[in-house]
Amino acid sequence: MKKTAGALLGILMMLMFVSSANAAWTYEQTFNTLNNGDLNGQDSWSGSTAFDVVTTGTPYEGAKHLSFSTLADIDISRNITPTENGTLFFSVKKPTTNQDTFLFILKNNNGLSDINIYFNANGQIQAYNGTTASWQTIQNYSANSYYRIGIQFELSQNGWQGLAQRTYKVNIDGGAWSAAKGVERSNGITINSVRLSKQGNSYSGTAYLDFINPSYAFGPPPSLKLPFKEGEIWWVSQGNGQGNHINALQYAWDFNWGAGEQDRGKSVFAPATGTVVNLDNSCPDPEPIDTCNGGWGNYVIIDYGNNYFGKLAHLKTVNVQLNQQVVQGQVIGTVGSSGRKWSDPQQTILHGPHIHYQTQDFPGLNDVSIASSFSDVPTNGGVPIGCNCSFVDCMTIDCNNLNAYCYKSSNTIP
Repeated sequence: MKKTAGALLGILMMLMFVSSANAAWTYEQTFNTLNNGDLNGQDSWSGSTAFDVVTTGTPYEGAKHLSFSTLADIDISRNITPTENGTLFFSVKKPTTNQDTFLFILKNNNGLSDINIYFNANGQIQAYNGTTASWQTIQNYSANSYYRIGIQFELSQNGWQGLAQRTYKVNIDGGAWSAAKGVERSNGITINSVRLSKQGNSYSGTAYLDFINPSYAFGPPPSLKLPFKEGEIWWVSQGNGQGNHINALQYAWDFNWGAGEQDRGKSVFAPATGTVVNLDNSCPDPEPIDTCNGGWGNYVIIDYGNNYFGKLAHLKTVNVQLNQQVVQGQVIGTVGSSGRKWSDPQQTILHGPHIHYQTQDFPGLNDVSIASSFSDVPTNGGVPIGCNCSFVDCMTIDCNNLNAYCYKSSNTIP
């Protein structure tokens, strides 16, 4: 079909969905096999014939692109395998902040829009909250800059990852997840299609939309237990969103036993059964400077399955091997402060011995933490709370201090 002359909006198609807990494929692999020309009618895409698959001289991350003309108010959609819960990432680079808009929409099984991410004509990235029937700004965006958007959604009748029922959260460039937002409609349980919509006809230059999902989690999350010995009572020096637990570390915990150096050398237990897929045991403990593994020190990363991983860091020693199968309640190492400078007992608790734990949906050392909870924490939805104390207080705190929330483990080998 002949396209309207004028500026084109280019879209890079790299879309990942998963049809089962163990299947993984990126949509880039499929999209790169499509014929150049109209996307409509290819690979289940349906909508405006103003969309073209194109091969560019500078492909972003190796993928073909999708371009469409300056025609106003055009959209195209594709069905996906229905799912209730999941995590999806995509990236957008829009050429202007004050002209036209772009929408990424996930629709439910009744054909209604449940989740809406909006690049508006006022330079804002917004998400629609169905509970309040309003657009809520997540952050501003700049022209010709990439923004990676994460959507973590929970639409089932049961809670998932600590989110309220039928909600979603938004993450931008690995920062903190937004507050939960209600879906747009109350009817419909599963998400089963994705829709791209461009409104207005004033685009100039070229933009790219990159559907990337390096981190997906459509299967059920693991049932975690606290990473220390059954019957022991520990406290949390830093919880979710506390201290330096922001952005990529938003959903991490630092667990301590006793005060000061008392927990150095204590056993660290696997929170759930899985396979060791990443580790290092080469860092000194204690360490004179903050260098080893970028401050993480000795660490173990366990693959729990369904694309959930657990990272335990700053260990004194690592007691497991790469590719080893471990079971919940198995000792995987000992508590340390490796990776963090520890030469002065008066330094902050950030540099003292502790267990750093976070769940993530990719096995890398620096991957982003995701929301999780522990089955042996009976309050706050299974999410341990950090102490309400200053760093100085935390140097001498223990579970007899009223400022500390204390947690008793039931972690043992089944």
